[in-house]
Amino acid sequence: MAPTQRKVDVALGEAAHVLGELSYTKEGRREHSSFAYDTSWLSSRARFTISPDLALVEGNQFRTAPSKDDFVFHFAFADTEPDGWGCRVIARPSKK
Repeated sequence: MAPTQRKVDVALGEAAHVLGELSYTKEGRREHSSFAYDTSWLSSRARFTISPDLALVEGNQFRTAPSKDDFVFHFAFADTEPDGWGCRVIARPSKK
């Protein structure tokens, strides 16, 4: 089975200031995510860390869930991830 890969741009506020790119990969039962700050955000005088586990550095910062009960995403993104019930609702086929 081919791995599932998704990438999304992360932006802030109404002005949609680009902060970086969030990536997600799932290969079988293995999952991980990474986040890379955009160079324009790193050079901005208004920059700040968006999560305590994401330092203001260039390059991908990877995260793998430490256990099956933990999140695969960094703290700032994990709070937006659906819980088990939400995942079942999303995966359920719609009735037409």
